Amino acid sequence: MFNPDHIHIAIASDQNYAKFVAVALASFFDTNTWFRQATIHLLSTGITKDGIANIKKQMPVDKSELIIHNLSDISDRLQIPVPTTISISSYNRLFLSEIISSDVDRILYIDCDVLFNKNISSLWKYKIENSYLGGVLDTLPDDVSKLKINLKPTMPYINAGILLINLKKWRDDNLSHKFLAFLKAHNGIVHHHDQGIINGVCKNKIIILPPIYNATTCYFSHKYNRIKSTNTPFYSISEFNEAINNPHIVHFTEGFLNRPWRKNCKHPMKNIYRRYYCNTLGYDLEPDNRSYAVKILSYSFRYLPYSFYSTISRTISFISRFLKH
Repeated sequence: MFNPDHIHIAIASDQNYAKFVAVALASFFDTNTWFRQATIHLLSTGITKDGIANIKKQMPVDKSELIIHNLSDISDRLQIPVPTTISISSYNRLFLSEIISSDVDRILYIDCDVLFNKNISSLWKYKIENSYLGGVLDTLPDDVSKLKINLKPTMPYINAGILLINLKKWRDDNLSHKFLAFLKAHNGIVHHHDQGIINGVCKNKIIILPPIYNATTCYFSHKYNRIKSTNTPFYSISEFNEAINNPHIVHFTEGFLNRPWRKNCKHPMKNIYRRYYCNTLGYDLEPDNRSYAVKILSYSFRYLPYSFYSTISRTISFISRFLKH
């Protein structure tokens, strides 16, 4: 039975990303006090005792609990090798309907690299009863991400960093089995990894959420018309601007603005994030370890006419392909 006053949040991480989990939860509990109880489900792949203790420090003792789900066996659960270009812990979310107790009907899944900026009670209470999940449309540069998982170019494709999941329906329709079948059908290599799997399996049963609930980096770096020209369907200009000016959840995806825990970040929300990362948790900023090619692309995208950026991008791409051969 769904309880609107008891929020369940799932977040997957290994030890390398544990400090970002702490930041995400610190910002959540700082900006949200509306609930009676908050249960945090940590899908852990090798997080140390110290890492877990640091995460627990960010949670109010009177109205929250932390449940650790050890998924060190995630490789065995997947039953097939997957690319190592992202942390394998990201695949943990595919098994939420098996991991979480059957008396929990819905859960909010969040990536580690998020910042809660506003009250999200309206998100938690969003109607998703007849769907597998709710998510925010992703900002894709082309149709490749859809075509590679057999979606039509006009079908919605969501970013899996914030998902409001209907666990009851996932269990009823045995979605964990369908996720694995999809992964095996693609020989373990799915475009955009588990995000591609979720979009490919859940198509036609996805509720599109307002972008204020997952304002990715592209919202802050790209102009509306450029994103809309490569994304169908997409949001209205007013919804787009609302995500920029009043984001409830900011998602610091890779992009031309850099991440807020690194030096040389240009993201307009970086100072709010660093208030938790540096001031609350006491972490030092990481060096800007992006490649020279990425730094050049980022600079040209932000400061030069788009035609210049496009030329530089094609040139770097050509050189990269040449060097590989």
